[in-house]
Formats: sequence, C-alpha cells, structure tokens
Amino acid sequence: MLPLHLFAILLQLIDDDSINQFAADMDKECVIVCMFLINFIRAKRRRQLRREKLRRRLLWLMLDEQAGLESIFSSHFQVESEPIYRRWWVKPGVRSTFWWENHVMTNWDEEEWLTNFRMNKAAFNYIVEELRPHITYRDSRLRSAFSVEIRLALTLYRLSTGVSFRCVSNQFGVARSTSCEIFHEVCRQIERVLMPKFVRVPEGQELLDMVEKFRMKQGFPQVAGAIDGTHIKITAPTENAQDYFNHKWSYSVLLQGLVDADGKFMNTFFGLPGSVHDARMFNLSTLSNKLADNTLFNPNPSLNIEGTAVPLLIIGDPAYPLLPNLIRPFIGRGNLNREKRIFNFKHSSTRMTVEKAFGRLKGRWHLLLKENEHEVRNLRSVVQACCTLHNICEASNVPYMNYLNEGVNLEDEGEQICRHNRTQSGEEIRKLML
Repeated sequence: MLPLHLFAILLQLIDDDSINQFAADMDKECVIVCMFLINFIRAKRRRQLRREKLRRRLLWLMLDEQAGLESIFSSHFQVESEPIYRRWWVKPGVRSTFWWENHVMTNWDEEEWLTNFRMNKAAFNYIVEELRPHITYRDSRLRSAFSVEIRLALTLYRLSTGVSFRCVSNQFGVARSTSCEIFHEVCRQIERVLMPKFVRVPEGQELLDMVEKFRMKQGFPQVAGAIDGTHIKITAPTENAQDYFNHKWSYSVLLQGLVDADGKFMNTFFGLPGSVHDARMFNLSTLSNKLADNTLFNPNPSLNIEGTAVPLLIIGDPAYPLLPNLIRPFIGRGNLNREKRIFNFKHSSTRMTVEKAFGRLKGRWHLLLKENEHEVRNLRSVVQACCTLHNICEASNVPYMNYLNEGVNLEDEGEQICRHNRTQSGEEIRKLML
C-alpha cells in the first residue's frame, strides 16, 4: 500500500505540469505508480465529461418518449425524468393541411378538380385505391403518416402545374424534402403498378377494332398504330451535357410513343439524349425488335392487296425507316406527282393522332413543358407516370379543356429525314397503298 503522503502529492500533480520535476526526486517504482494513477483519473474525468455532454444533448432533442433510448443509455446516464414531448413537428402557421382538408375535399366541384389535378374526382379515387397497398405507411410514435390521398394529390398538382417543390410543400403542409420524396415515390409506383395495365398493345377483337378506327380516318388499311418522338426539356446535365444538346438549341431527353386511334399510348421508350436521331432511337427500342419478329400484334392478320399479303403496320414521319410494317410518307415536295401528294396528305392526317397525343400529354402535365431540374435517372419514372395518367384520363373520358393547350407548341419539333434503311418490301407495300 502506498503511503498517504504519496496520494496527497499525487492529487496535487493531476492538474500540474511539474510531473517531470517530481519524478527526479522520487524512486523509479513510485514514479511509475503515480503516472498510472494520474492517467487513470484523467481518463475517468474525460469519460464523465463525455457522458454529461451526451446527457445534455438528449435533453435538448426533447424526444416525446425515452423508452427506446433510455433502455440503451440508462446504465450510463442514470437519467430519471418524465417523457419529454416536442411542441410541434411542423411550425404552426407556416405549413398546414387546412387547404386540402377544408377546401379541396369538401368544397371543390368537378371544374376545380379538372383545373388543378387534370382529372375528375372519380378518376382520382380510382388511382388512390389502386395505389393504396403500395404507398400506405403506418403512423409512428413521432407523428401521423400522410394519407394516400395527399400523396397522390401532391404528385398530380406538381405534374399539372409544374410549380416548384417549395410551392407544393406550402400548399399541402409538407416539408420541401418530404414533398420531393413523396413525388418521386408516387411516380415510381404509378410506373410499376399502373403502367402495365394502361400502356399496352391491345389484343384480339380490341386490336381489330382499333385497325378499323384508323381505316375510317383516311381509308388507310391495316394501320394499327402511329409512332413519333418528342423532346422533354431539361437543364444541362453535369456529365456529357453535349450529348443532350439537340438541333433546337436546347437540352432534352427523347420520348418515343406509339399511340392508337384514340390517342392512347400503346408503347413508350424514354431516356436517350436529345441529340440522338429518331431512327436511331427506334432501332434501340424494343419496339423495333418486336416489329422485326412480328410479335408486336396478336393476332396479326394479313390483308391481300393485288396478290401481296400486307400485315398489320404502323405509320411514322420521314425520320423513321421504311419497313414492311412501318410506312412513312414519300420524301420530297416539288418532284412528287399528284398520286403521291394525296398519299402523303392521307398519311399525315392519319398520323396526326400521335401528334395530338403528345399535345394532350404536355397540355395536361405542364411539368413536361418546362426545363426539368430532375436528374436524368429520376426523370424516366416521371415521364412514364405522365403517359400512364394520360391514358387513364382518356380511358375515363376526362374532358380536355382547350385552355390547357397554352404553351404547347409541337409544330416546332423539327422534321428529320431518314435516308437509309429502306427495304424493297416496304417500297412495294407503300405503292400498293397509293
């Protein structure tokens, strides 16, 4: 056992810098013991200070219940106090769901629903029930989860108006970061759950009825769809920005759509940079492979015209190749005879279906008209969700108001010409349709 005077000297040296002087006046063994005890007591004090700091931090957080954390830290902190509740999760008077609960759900008529959400309440409730199993969250101890109705309404409001997340968050009483997470999650679920049901190629008698609707427009036989592409504007990406710079002197991502006679999308392909040619986009899509394998339409009855079997086909503008089941107009204006000019007129009138579909798509969802600030990897689900919601509105006979066309200009898309990929069989079938 050490003498008492050694402990007295030791206590004096704990916060003193004269340890080296003391070590010169004592035996070697005593110095080692003193140094060990000094380091031990200093380490113990540091641990106590750290624990006190953490204890004050926990009190500052003002958790509503300490059950989970107290079981972990009680042995270290010995904090015995009543549960501390937060005064609010959202500052009162700054963000509130009053607008949604007391105006939208109770006082709005059908016209106001169409103006703000681009669909009537019946279509809205249908989508809510379809997505409920996929975007429903349980209430936690901290706060109540946002309902499926608010999540979908928030998404539709941003898609239809194109306003910023700051405006959306203030309108629905949601934090800005939370509104961004909700928006992208709902878009992903619409693409995953609803898109396979509504964006599809019809089959059986439904397909044959669609061919008949196309024939009644301008007399074109065997037409089952119209194809075209459009640009979705974006801000310049941080990587490979030059690839997204298109011929209209803006940055964009390409959307290819195949529509039916009613203007509903049957197939979409999105994600290529805006500088890519339409023919190149077509060749890279799965639609090209399905046309080549004759697996796109089921059934695929052929029509005998002057001894030649003409299969079901789609029509496109001069930017697309001329194939046996993809017919484009004749290229050139001044050197075309009357028969070819009439063919081009009928072809253009029939193909106008896809241009009207893109016009309605961008007219309903004005977010597609502005320069999107989303990352390119997140923009795909947003655009696909817009195509799906467009089909739901068309299938539900939701009225399309003329004022929605404000700002929509598809005439300046720019016509590209594909001077290659012309097949002999495609030329023969086009001549038969003159």
